[in-house]
Amino acid sequence: MNNAGYRYPFTPYPNAWYFVAETHGMKPGDERNATICGTVIKFRMRRDGIVLLGTEMQCHEDDGKLFVLWGKPQSTSIELPHISEFHDNAWMQPFHLVFRTRTHVQEVAENAIDLAHFSRVHDYLADPTLFDFHLDGPRFFVSMQAPRKLLGVTRHPIMDITYYGLGVVESTVVTESVTVKVLLTSTPINEETLEIHQWIAIKRQGPLRDMVYRFFLPHIIYREFSNDFPIWENKIYRHKAPLCTEEKNIATIRRWARQFY
Repeated sequence: MNNAGYRYPFTPYPNAWYFVAETHGMKPGDERNATICGTVIKFRMRRDGIVLLGTEMQCHEDDGKLFVLWGKPQSTSIELPHISEFHDNAWMQPFHLVFRTRTHVQEVAENAIDLAHFSRVHDYLADPTLFDFHLDGPRFFVSMQAPRKLLGVTRHPIMDITYYGLGVVESTVVTESVTVKVLLTSTPINEETLEIHQWIAIKRQGPLRDMVYRFFLPHIIYREFSNDFPIWENKIYRHKAPLCTEEKNIATIRRWARQFY
């Protein structure tokens, strides 16, 4: 790590499955490349699927999304989710959001259990009630509920979040008026830059409601998620960070994350 601006006492590239690129539209013989973890990944579409060129890393393609396994072999125990809702006629076609921010991939995982920030950084009216938080080897699961305003009406979304290692997240958000399914990936591009992708599907409720939510939700989610970036980009990592009660589980996530370094 030779970047003077790097702020963490561990590698910027922990062992994980990382999203590389979408492969929709590629035909046999087509070649593309993308940069992750400071490395150019080249790949080719064959009749039997994607192959990597010039590297022995393991890859996995699902639903037009290419992932590469970065790190040691034990990372293969990290499974990748398949989001069946993305192909269910009861759900709208997912929309895709892309973000870039100056942070470490572990910050995104810590954010999921930072209960104090929901009402201070985002549009929640109170800190969440935590229903469940447990670790399962390379995965962790969080379930919580917090009131917030959505299109001017107070709702009480229940959020179920599953982390598959540090690079891939599956979540379901259910409110009184809408249900949303999300696939989120976090990929280090270099020591300083994290690229985050979100694919978000909305459960159908009828033409008028579908039109309203399909128009407004991408803007709301983009704005809300971007609120975290100024904090991530200016944080200093502390081994023994002073945590309030609502932040205590961040220490648990830090211990869980050690398995990927």
